[in-house]
Parts: sequence; C-alpha cells; structure tokens
Amino acid sequence: MSLLINQNLLKHREVGTANLNNLCTIMHKLPAEGVYYGQVYAGRNPLGSFVLTYDKANPEAQAHIDLSAFDTFIQINLNKKPVDANAPYAVGQDGIVVFFISGAQKNLHATVTHNGKKVYDTRKLQKGDAAVFRLVNQGNYALTDEEGHRMTVTVKAAENNKYPDLRRQEAVNVTLTADGFSPSKEAINPLQILVVGLEVNASLNLTGAKEPL
Repeated sequence: MSLLINQNLLKHREVGTANLNNLCTIMHKLPAEGVYYGQVYAGRNPLGSFVLTYDKANPEAQAHIDLSAFDTFIQINLNKKPVDANAPYAVGQDGIVVFFISGAQKNLHATVTHNGKKVYDTRKLQKGDAAVFRLVNQGNYALTDEEGHRMTVTVKAAENNKYPDLRRQEAVNVTLTADGFSPSKEAINPLQILVVGLEVNASLNLTGAKEPL
C-alpha cells in the first residue's frame, strides 16, 4: 500500500491537550441542542470565531473543526481561503464535535459558549471526552495527567521502511479513570490511532520519555 502522510505530522514530537498541535484530536459531546459560539486561539491571541448549531434531526453525526484553518496568515500563504465566521457548522444525532489541527501550528485551543455561558474549553477536557493521538516518529513516549498518573507509549519502527496498511489496523483504546490509565503501557505502529477515553476531567501531556520504558 502506498500511504500519503501529512508531512506536518513529522514536525512535532510532543503535545498537550492544553496546547494542541496536530498530534492530538479532541472529541467532545455537546450537552444540549441549540446554537453554540466558538473562539479559536493561538496561545492568548484570538484567531477567529465560529457558529455551531446542534439539532438532533440533522443527519450529520459529527462536526469537524480544523483549528488551523482559522490562522488567516498561514491560510493565505497556502493559497487557501480562511474560515468564514458567518458559515456555521452543524451537527445532529449525539452532537459530537471534533477539534483537530491539519497544519503545523502549535499551542492552539478553542472555547465554546452557549446561552451566554462558556460551556467548554479544549484546554480542560471533561468526563466523556476522548483525546485521539496519532504519532509518526518512532520511539518511547510518556502520557501523563495532572494527577501524576502515567502510561508509556512505544511507537514501533516501520517494518522494512514501510508503514503498515492502516486499513488493517484497529484503534488502540485506553481509559483514564481516577485510578489512572488502563492499560498503563501500549506499543503501537506509526500512524496507528491511540484513543484515550476520559472518565474524569483531565488535562493530558504526551512527552518523550526521559527514561527507559
């Protein structure tokens, strides 16, 4: 299989859910139907805004929001059109919103308000969220939360200088509870999806391990 890789994935080796880059995607379930207003930031600097409508009658199962698309300067340099804040996103069914980054930016986050109240901030993951990691660079990593829980992740070397067929690879699922990560150690192939389901509020950090795993 010939696999095309987003070269931006090679730029980063570490990521935190409080300062997102393209190694991590956040999945969040909206609490109720209605109109939501979002703001996208790079650090403290606002990049843009969006409108998201949740109507269960809508057949769309997920709304995908690319935070890097709100970076007007980068989009212009790539000859792409920046996001139009007046072109709303829409989702139905269970109201799943996917926040991701396709570009090489780092330290991005989004906030969401509903009825004038901030109901979500990607820097502070909530119970029921999922953090989805996709790593390319082989090596050992440590995944931690602010409570000191830790799991080890090993990205295996590509076999024969080729990436495995992603169509035959299932996602690896991990659960974070008040007691920590389960399982506490995993080995994955390059680009294989690692999904961390949260049963508690948390902030996660993925770093290169400073000690053997």
